[in-house]
Amino acid sequence: MMVYLLLYKSMTQAMAAQRALTGRGIRAEVGRAPRDLEQVSCAYSIRVSAQWFPDAMGLLKSKRLEPVRVLTSFDGRGGGQL
Repeated sequence: MMVYLLLYKSMTQAMAAQRALTGRGIRAEVGRAPRDLEQVSCAYSIRVSAQWFPDAMGLLKSKRLEPVRVLTSFDGRGGGQL
């Protein structure tokens, strides 16, 4: 299953984005970003299903909660960068 990993620099940013998404019925799981994907000392990711990605990004943009980086993945561990 294809998923998107939305990367944030802090847990606070990631949690705010997760609350916005789940408030609209979009399932979003917060976790540490895989270490090989971290470009900053700490990074957190939100995992979003591909089917919800367009809606999720539209909502996050409207709330000014856009991620610093977006990656595609088939297993949730990272992959291609958007």
